[in-house]
Amino acid sequence: MGSFYFGMATEEAKKEVSFMSRPFSFISESFEELKKVTHPTRQETMQATLVTLLIIVFVAICLFVLDVILNRLMLALLS
Repeated sequence: MGSFYFGMATEEAKKEVSFMSRPFSFISESFEELKKVTHPTRQETMQATLVTLLIIVFVAICLFVLDVILNRLMLALLS
């Protein structure tokens, strides 16, 4: 029974050490991941911006058309 208790104490000690080292491990791993980051080129950024703007315009036009259709439908139903 004494060895069982000793084993439990060792496991608890390992948990405390790992709990205390977690923040440092997280920070270390975060810096390692940040080293792998690549930033887009100016051309890639401009292309992504253009695609985003085109999608926004397309969705705005679709919503406008849908709004006009529903507005006319509601006016026809209410009058």
